[in-house]
Amino acid sequence: MKMLLWVLALAALATHLGAAKTIRQSAAAPLAKAEYHVIHDWPVLPDNTIFGEVSSVAVDALGNVFALERGGRKWPESDVLDQAPIVGPTVFVFHGRTGNPIVQWGKDPLIVQAST
Repeated sequence: MKMLLWVLALAALATHLGAAKTIRQSAAAPLAKAEYHVIHDWPVLPDNTIFGEVSSVAVDALGNVFALERGGRKWPESDVLDQAPIVGPTVFVFHGRTGNPIVQWGKDPLIVQAST
């Protein structure tokens, strides 16, 4: 039993030291300079779709872009919340390079769209 505990302790120490080395290496690596520019007509919105307030944007590991749109809703200025379902999709996924739509969802089950 003592031998097993020693093996586990050494494995944990080796893992910790390896992770620390990786962190030091990544901290020392220079960051690539990001270049930003406007890409006109990106994204390509589905027919009859106009974005209102987009509350969040994220990119997945494949480069797909997720946009969370409020579906025409505004945050209420009072405590009265519109309880009707949002009639259009609120989550849009676009191909990162082309801007072409991949999928959309979030219609009807949501009342207020927040952010992620």
